Amino acid sequence: MIGTETGDGFLNVKAKSYQYRIRLRAVDREFVESFNQAVSKVLGCPPHRLWKGKKARETEVEFGSYLLHKFLSQSLDRKKAFIEHDKGCASAFVRGFFDSEGCVSGAGKLTAVNSDLELLRYVQELLAKFFEIETTGPHLTTMKGTILTNRGKSYVRNADCYDIYVRHRCLNTFHREIGLTIERKKTRLESELGISQKG
Repeated sequence: MIGTETGDGFLNVKAKSYQYRIRLRAVDREFVESFNQAVSKVLGCPPHRLWKGKKARETEVEFGSYLLHKFLSQSLDRKKAFIEHDKGCASAFVRGFFDSEGCVSGAGKLTAVNSDLELLRYVQELLAKFFEIETTGPHLTTMKGTILTNRGKSYVRNADCYDIYVRHRCLNTFHREIGLTIERKKTRLESELGISQKG
């Protein structure tokens, strides 16, 4: 949950109506379902209904909770004790982050991209400390002011963007100890590792 919120998840406040929302919108339904299950477990409530996003193929889920919103709004430093509680928590955080910000190229290269250098370096620290997974970077990939086009819509990058790269010799460890929720990313990683797909 925390890992996803540092990436694709977002927080929204409607102060006048006292609505504190935690939301995820993505094209990968299994990713949204996993986030739904995680937040439901934390709040002690049934999973929420998923609905179609504004764009084609998008799925969305939203929760309302002042306390959870307040917790997730804290600085990364204040959440580290929860992330590093044990190896399982560290794994879940990194998986949520890579599901949000990670990419597995057609050549099997596993990277993660973000504009927050502190966050990227912390992810690298967790990978090394808990799993002995080596990474390189952060490398500058896109400069502030660059015009990008996504799904036919152009926008200007408002901050420098960086990536980290998981060394190829560590991909097996990443797959075994952390894994990916998003099927299309998972399939590419398993293909690179020579793991046959079942079903």
